Amino acid sequence: MRTKLCVVIIGGVLFTFVLFSLHSTSLLTQRVMAMFTTNNSVIFAAHKDEDDGYLPFNKSAIISSLSVPGVRRIQANRQRRLQSVCKQFGRGRDVLNRDSIVDSDLSRIYVDDKYRFLYCEVPKVACTNWKRILLILTGKMNTTDPERLPSNLVHTDYQTNYLRTLNAYEPEEIALRIRRYYKFMFVREPLERILSAYRNKFVNRLNQRYPLRYGGKIISRYRKKPTNHSLLYGDDVRFSEFVQYLLHLKANSVFDVHWRPFYQICHPCWLRYNFIGKYETLDDDVNFILEELGVRHLLNFPEKPRSKTSKTVDILKSMFANISSEAIHDLWRLYSVDYSLFGYPYPDL
Repeated sequence: MRTKLCVVIIGGVLFTFVLFSLHSTSLLTQRVMAMFTTNNSVIFAAHKDEDDGYLPFNKSAIISSLSVPGVRRIQANRQRRLQSVCKQFGRGRDVLNRDSIVDSDLSRIYVDDKYRFLYCEVPKVACTNWKRILLILTGKMNTTDPERLPSNLVHTDYQTNYLRTLNAYEPEEIALRIRRYYKFMFVREPLERILSAYRNKFVNRLNQRYPLRYGGKIISRYRKKPTNHSLLYGDDVRFSEFVQYLLHLKANSVFDVHWRPFYQICHPCWLRYNFIGKYETLDDDVNFILEELGVRHLLNFPEKPRSKTSKTVDILKSMFANISSEAIHDLWRLYSVDYSLFGYPYPDL
């Protein structure tokens, strides 16, 4: 049984790999690739324990207060798994989207030249707080408390005026930073992220941008006898309708970044990040990174409330209770590359 499941998983991942590599390369990216050498690798000690710090859906506790060796051990396992999956298909570091990276992808990677690091922003994985950290490190904020920076300004005026992304540099400068800077990204359980995106953009929304852009179209396609109001404003999209919308996206479609697969945003098989963080172990991973960057004494990353984890699990199970097992399986297939690369088990919902 396990052997058959393994074959299905690997086959699904390979199929997705092929379909997602159909985009063309921009001139800027080609020039960066030409300068990028193969010595940009990070060596991590192997460990027989395959623990990567992930807790399945039926666990409400969160991992916290791990020792530095504990974080290093978990990180080594994550890195080993990711590099193994990247190499499974025979092309090593060239596998999975190196040839499809475009200039816009580099706009998700934030640069701090003072502390020499690159942060790849994945929406719905603590990205607001990471941007707050970057803003404080510019020295141009009037506070060292991240939570005093309003989220609406963090993603608009502050981001535009004070932060730089990798695509703003010349090709030679991009290649230099990729080789020499500390690089990190964060991921979370893919279906949990999908639900978070739905709730943020269609339920607890701050504005009408997503209902107006996507809502009416989703309702028109998947709801029987929608009201004129729903079609016009798109402000009552049901989760089941959102899931149907995702499942009908073509594999080579351009996903909105809030539900785009992690690997399409950050390209971990090419960039070889020094640290792969997970939302499930956020506090420990964040503290480790701040220590590595030499800035932990300057500020504190907002801690994730312990009660939030159990609440998230409850909401997840409740929302997916009305989604068929077939649809959940199809969602897993849609995000199977992320599941494989980052070691998340098949969703237990």
